[in-house]
Amino acid sequence: MYREEGVRSFYRGLAPSLLELFPHAGLQFGFYTFFQMLWDKTFKTERHEVGPLESAVCGGCSGICSKTIILPLDVVKKRLQIQGFTQARAGFGKAPTYNGVVHCFSKIIKQEGLAGLFKGWKPSIFKGAVSIGLTFLTYEQLCNVLRHKHLNQQG
Repeated sequence: MYREEGVRSFYRGLAPSLLELFPHAGLQFGFYTFFQMLWDKTFKTERHEVGPLESAVCGGCSGICSKTIILPLDVVKKRLQIQGFTQARAGFGKAPTYNGVVHCFSKIIKQEGLAGLFKGWKPSIFKGAVSIGLTFLTYEQLCNVLRHKHLNQQG
């Protein structure tokens, strides 16, 4: 990459990655809290400890929702990142070129419609549900362990 395209080739897709990162994290936590509130209302639980099933389900739902919202930025990021590998992709069809984030968005919408921004939705939400579900499951269970350890040290 460096020999053929220079240092800039290592940063292709950086702008959409940064644009995607912060909202994605915020959406994950926001949806997680929302689904926890629904869980509490549905199962009438008191807020003491978050059980493994609750954290996995609420985290999985959070992953699905946040990934669905952020997917268009992910598609643009990936398109910008693979740009330039035209020889390697020659057997896979067209290899469009883009001049940046806005150009990529507009070209995808113009050529593929809004659905083009959601290509790969099913595998993305599956990955989001599993990875974010496991992340919140691990986080909550670790918090429970640390809470118990702290209470045992105080008592």
